[in-house]
Amino acid sequence: MNVAAFVVGGGGIAILLDRPAWRAYRKQRLWESRFGANLYEQHQASRLNQTNYRLRRRAFALAGLVILASVAPMIAVPEQQSARASEHRAKSLVSTKQDFPSPVLVQSFHYKGIVSRATFNTAETRILTRSADHTVQVWQVSDGALLTSLHHEKSVIGATFNVAGTRILTWGADHTARVWQASDGALLTSLHHKYYVIGATFNAAETRILTWSADATARVWQVSDGALLAILQHKLDVMGATFNADETQILTWSMGGTARVWQASDGALLTSLQHENAVIGATFNADETRILTWSGDFTARVWQASDGALLTTVRHESIVWGATFNADETQILTWSGDHTARVWQVSNGALLTTLHDGSYLKGATFNAAGTRILTWGEGGRARVWQANDGALLTTLRHEKAVGATYNAAETQILTWSADGTVRVWEPMVRR
Repeated sequence: MNVAAFVVGGGGIAILLDRPAWRAYRKQRLWESRFGANLYEQHQASRLNQTNYRLRRRAFALAGLVILASVAPMIAVPEQQSARASEHRAKSLVSTKQDFPSPVLVQSFHYKGIVSRATFNTAETRILTRSADHTVQVWQVSDGALLTSLHHEKSVIGATFNVAGTRILTWGADHTARVWQASDGALLTSLHHKYYVIGATFNAAETRILTWSADATARVWQVSDGALLAILQHKLDVMGATFNADETQILTWSMGGTARVWQASDGALLTSLQHENAVIGATFNADETRILTWSGDFTARVWQASDGALLTTVRHESIVWGATFNADETQILTWSGDHTARVWQVSNGALLTTLHDGSYLKGATFNAAGTRILTWGEGGRARVWQANDGALLTTLRHEKAVGATYNAAETQILTWSADGTVRVWEPMVRR
């Protein structure tokens, strides 16, 4: 089956298939977008079919292909919760700072197809992009020149520079993660899973690579020779994984509804945290005493890392696609399929601010000071909001679904879109 899966921004999904493959594929697997992991298999229907399923299908023809975009996972939604979400969306009115300066477009890069993701290198002189044509490309920021193209045999699910910008780590639907020389695109190392590689990351010293896959494993590899060092086993697709700060532990999270902490040296299981549905993501706090998780059960939760005790639960009206602490860890920012991003008090779970975007949100982040929030989503726009009162400060527009990130100094915002463009903005500069 010829599958080209791609992610736009962080929460939505798109899968590119030829027509015969689509007819066969829809009988087998639907893929959650943010990580490329499958959230539903037909043989699990009886286990998940509690009330009803919500599947948002947006199929349209493009050059003889069919694109299935923004598929909400096949997760049971009780009717009363669905009704509350509809009412919530109907009230999606936003306040706007009329005197906030208009954004200035600094640079734009054009694809013939859909841009799945874009990121700066550390020096912010280059941009790494991936698209639905199985390629990763490196661009010069100053003039938009294409420097290098890297190719997988099937769709590229993710890519990142190393810190020095000399190597590029990619992973994809061809069951591999690969390390490339950034200067000339030479392939240095190839690492193999049994199924789609959903994600990968270097350790701090860049001597090891941590990968996670739809084969229900996370794996640790030696960079120098590709030797396999450890296998961490879940029951279902591993949605993500990360080292802790001193790399003695690994945090993983899975379609099976669990997040787990493992001993990095030997793969021993230390702690298991349980949700009622797929765990979409997880992260340690700064001192690694707490773990923040978010899930298809509509909740984000804070846990005691040492013993797995549940400390705080906050709830949306739909799938929670992401969550993050603010800098002093007194607040949590979450974003959801209910078209909102929300700010919560960590100590008691109190709701402080709600941002109503009016479209399906795929990502959000605080700025470093915690005074502003950047959101992006399916509505073709990235937005900057005032964190304390939810006032809308500025909007950056594309024609289709968009992803976004600040540069390090937070003077520019990088956006990428399904409209085939990558753009750099200066949102604080008046025209």
